[in-house]
Amino acid sequence: MPQLSCPEWTNDQEPFDKLDSIVKAAATIYEFILRQNLKKYLLNHGDLKTWHGKLFRDVVPVPYYAGNYRSADPRHPCLNVDNEVAGVPGAPFQEVPKRMAQFSEKLESVTLDTGKSVATPKSPELRLKAAAQLAAFAAGGIIQIHPFLNGNGRIARLTANFFFNRYGFHMPFYVDRPSVGTEYATACNAAMVSGNFGPLFLYFISVLAR
Repeated sequence: MPQLSCPEWTNDQEPFDKLDSIVKAAATIYEFILRQNLKKYLLNHGDLKTWHGKLFRDVVPVPYYAGNYRSADPRHPCLNVDNEVAGVPGAPFQEVPKRMAQFSEKLESVTLDTGKSVATPKSPELRLKAAAQLAAFAAGGIIQIHPFLNGNGRIARLTANFFFNRYGFHMPFYVDRPSVGTEYATACNAAMVSGNFGPLFLYFISVLAR
């Protein structure tokens, strides 16, 4: 039997945000964010797959790399792989679909609880804290699991933007990556290594407060 050939998706260092396809796709995602937040939409992991598919469909070497999780699905054999960042592993590929479904359920619960906590008038400081907590949980969960073969950081930042916008704050991230070695990188490492989202929360607080 011939050995399966799975092209590496090595373009992650390229300036994706300069490509027309990425820019156009990001624009549609931001339209979704602005429109759905008016309805208090409950973001779910299916939305994340849709975003990933839109962003990367024109730049991946294998079509199904875009919009699909790493998994044991025999239809997508090149996604039957583990991944890591700087030696820190994401979730095993066999566990990704289940963990993302559990993450989605928890995200809905946390979103609803946060909505109740800010239903009455709150000070700007408390609203900022609520937005940063929710964004850190959402983005941190994606970073920890690393469900996609590539592009996880961009999806995490778009998700953070979703919750910043939901509570009336600006959206500080586009599809580019903050500089390596920054506070953001350190916070992401803590999320991947131990599921500690505290540093990410503090980083988001500092970004929103600027």
